[in-house]
Amino acid sequence: MAIFKLGAIVTGIVGSIGGTTFKRGANNLIVTNKSFGGSRNKLLQNRQLNPIANLFKSWGFLSGVLQQTWIDEALNFQFPDKFGVQKFLTGRQLYTKMNIQLLPVGLYIDDATGMTSVVGELGISNCLIDPSETTANFDFFLAAGTVSYMVSAEITNNFLRAPSFTRREVIYYDDATGTGSVEFGVQFFAKFPQFDESYVARIYVDTINGYGFKGAPLFLNATTIT
Repeated sequence: MAIFKLGAIVTGIVGSIGGTTFKRGANNLIVTNKSFGGSRNKLLQNRQLNPIANLFKSWGFLSGVLQQTWIDEALNFQFPDKFGVQKFLTGRQLYTKMNIQLLPVGLYIDDATGMTSVVGELGISNCLIDPSETTANFDFFLAAGTVSYMVSAEITNNFLRAPSFTRREVIYYDDATGTGSVEFGVQFFAKFPQFDESYVARIYVDTINGYGFKGAPLFLNATTIT
């Protein structure tokens, strides 16, 4: 891996040329050798591949009226491109982007009428994990309405570093209303069967509204019960 700086001639570069990939890091620009992808077996185990492919195809099966709802709503929202510049999407791009983001919570939307980017503000606290009982839970609070949320996690037998909001496997999802507690021990220990008192864990919770817009990511360092 190499880090480079842009000059007066080239002011921005993102993507791949030959076997070299250019991408934006948090504080700099990075050059890496291009990956040639995972093994065929690994790709076949990715449960999202077929649903994503089906979403790209499904646009053509929408009625003209439904397609127009996405074309109209695409004029109301902007998203950052690879260079961080805010851009409008086409109706089809908005349709696939939103529905791909809804896949982990099992939702799908074909009518974009009334689309909103507002996501309910969920509060989370008191994450407890008990290896002996294989339970894991946390408390939540939502001031009003209902919001869907996705739970992912990381574990380590060293010290937890600063939270990193990268893509992780969603191990649990549900809807939150009011005040309650979430039990996700079955899913957590299926993902991390090795977890015991020698490990520490952190959970990440992503909220999402019914149109596919996500709220600010949340996290909690878990307390392990010994």
